[in-house]
Amino acid sequence: MIRRLLILSLALATLLLSACGDKQAAESLTAHKLVTITETGAMSLPGEFRAASTDTSILWLSESQARRDTRGRSFLVDGPTTTVTMVNHVDRTWTTMSAAEVQAQLNQLALDNSESGNMQLERIKDMLDVAARVTDTGQTETIDGYQCKRWIVEMNMGKQETTSEVWLTKDIDVDYSLLQYISTPALSAIPGGKGALRELAKLEGVPVLSTALLRIMNREGQSESRLHSVDTVQLSPDFFLPPTDYADTDAQ
Repeated sequence: MIRRLLILSLALATLLLSACGDKQAAESLTAHKLVTITETGAMSLPGEFRAASTDTSILWLSESQARRDTRGRSFLVDGPTTTVTMVNHVDRTWTTMSAAEVQAQLNQLALDNSESGNMQLERIKDMLDVAARVTDTGQTETIDGYQCKRWIVEMNMGKQETTSEVWLTKDIDVDYSLLQYISTPALSAIPGGKGALRELAKLEGVPVLSTALLRIMNREGQSESRLHSVDTVQLSPDFFLPPTDYADTDAQ
């Protein structure tokens, strides 16, 4: 349960930086498909070596649903029910929680931690403690054909610090209010989450290019993400549901 809360909470934090929009057709959904490629440098941590990698993530955005595919997992967001579903394509399983359930369990986790002094819960709380600072530099530049503005985003989650230079554009006509709406209740329950949400709400536009410096345990790593393509597509509503032949972990 704790691991699931961690993954869902971090996924919500990631999704909040994305966008959504367009109207629903009679038999299908009109959605934006945003493909982003991230190159991450090698990083050495105590007892762990993270090799350099190149990853592709795809964000699918309709008026009331969103889906993010990356590294064998999909995260499905449903606006009307305020739920987030994590799909594991390796294990062929899925699990769903509402934003209110994530919020309630995070609140209970913090309460259990304060009452029991359990070391595992203390480490989890430390990992979830979040802070953010967003700076609008006012600098503009054309990147990959998009007019962009440069922002600096500083994020702390426990012992992990990330400083990012993010170039955002308003040239792509998407509305990210759905992901803000679905993320706010759960992230508000994380220590420091409300303040972080206020800061992240300052960001305006879709990320076209971002470079990040990550610091963990006095070690540093770097990554660069670039928007590869944007398309408008028609999708079946089932695309935003877990596969029917996968197992619901809550039913087991």
